[in-house]
Amino acid sequence: MRYSIFILFPFLLLSLTTSAQEKWDLRKIVDYAMSNNISVKQGEVQAAIAGLVHHQSRMSQFPVLSFGGNTSYNSGRNQDPTSFSL
Repeated sequence: MRYSIFILFPFLLLSLTTSAQEKWDLRKIVDYAMSNNISVKQGEVQAAIAGLVHHQSRMSQFPVLSFGGNTSYNSGRNQDPTSFSL
C-alpha cells in the first residue's frame, strides 16, 4: 500500500501539468510565428528606416535658415593670439 502511493503520486502530478496546456489551432500558430519571426521584425525595421531616409531626403530639398551670434568682452591689457602683441 505504501509503495503504491509513491507510484501514483508522479502520475497525479503529470496529469495536473498536462491539463494546464492550451490548445492551439492553425491560425494561432501562424499568428505566433509571424509575430515572433526575426526576419519579419527585421523587415519592419528596414521599412521604418527606409521611411525615415525618404522623409530626410524630402526635407533636404528645403532651404535651411540658421542664425548665430558671437560676443566677446575684453578688459585690460590682452595679448593678441595671432601676432602676440599687446
